[in-house]
Amino acid sequence: MAGRPDFLYVADCKLCSRASLAHIAKQGGRFITVLPRNRREDRWFRKFVQVHEPPWEDALRRPNPRRRSGPEDVWKVVESELPSKEGYRIVWVWNSLMAAEDGNGRQARIEKAWMGIERLQTKLQGKRCRLKLREKVEEAAAKALKDAGAERWVRAEVSERVEPVFRQEKRGHPGPKTRYLRRSKTLFSVVARVRDDIVEADARSDGMFPLITNCRDLSLRRVFEAYKFQPKLEKRHEQLKSVQNLAPVWLKNVSRIEALLFLYFVALLVHALLEREVRRGMVRDKIESLPLYPEERECRAPSTERILDLFATLQRHRLRQGDRLVQVFEPELGALHEQLLALMRIPPSAFRLLFGLPSAINTELLSFEN
Repeated sequence: MAGRPDFLYVADCKLCSRASLAHIAKQGGRFITVLPRNRREDRWFRKFVQVHEPPWEDALRRPNPRRRSGPEDVWKVVESELPSKEGYRIVWVWNSLMAAEDGNGRQARIEKAWMGIERLQTKLQGKRCRLKLREKVEEAAAKALKDAGAERWVRAEVSERVEPVFRQEKRGHPGPKTRYLRRSKTLFSVVARVRDDIVEADARSDGMFPLITNCRDLSLRRVFEAYKFQPKLEKRHEQLKSVQNLAPVWLKNVSRIEALLFLYFVALLVHALLEREVRRGMVRDKIESLPLYPEERECRAPSTERILDLFATLQRHRLRQGDRLVQVFEPELGALHEQLLALMRIPPSAFRLLFGLPSAINTELLSFEN
């Protein structure tokens, strides 16, 4: 598709197979992709950071993209001292927000596991508890940890004690001569123990993930910037399936399939241009947000889907008497419609022309109905 083999191929971890990377490198191509967690190189570096402090380099610093009052979004990069098994470069990336998210997620799982063990302990203390065997108690505790996803950081300790239980030898109301039989009853208890050493070790590698590349001429910052551009492209492809509802079609001719996809990509390009114009206009006019979400909630980064949804309610009606056009009712633009058109630098007259062409032009060109 590119017409040349030396393009930069940026993808997620699905690309990271030895056969795929070797094929791209053999043909003279370049790639940047995420190294999966099951690779030996990933485990080695996470053990490396336990006793070493890598020389991180700042790659990007920006305000928190989600909360203005939140902590700063910091990205750092460092190249691993050991290359991959195939000899490719491994560049590790660390993000402050991702590190905080990893820590919060781990703590939430630990808390959920602790609550699960507490519920099990309450159940064991009940008089009608059916867990009579130690194996069953251990199995229930393991299930609680597994449901919380905290088997790595929490362990369950099961203990047992034997208490005497006295019961009448025979039925009936007890009296002075009633004899009692002594029996033993095994009671179990369970407590959750956090593995502090493992939690501390995992915390040292929070917010880190590795990139693997064969680009020797790119600096660490350039490798990071190329990788960061990939989610934007992924977002456009996601809009093909969600916003434009691109789906398999029953076309057998390759040229027809290419033509259909070309039209979808033209529409995708129009979507991108509309978003760019609106967001640039907001920066130009110093507008922080627009009420485009349902219930007129504020939107700081308008998408084409939200913009088109706002204009979808507009209608243009033609009143006819037989074949004679009596009157045309133009769409009524609200203040928000006019503001968006101004941000996109589209005159209202041009919008009305595209929305519903006059009848004189309809006969010669096209007719845009609702």
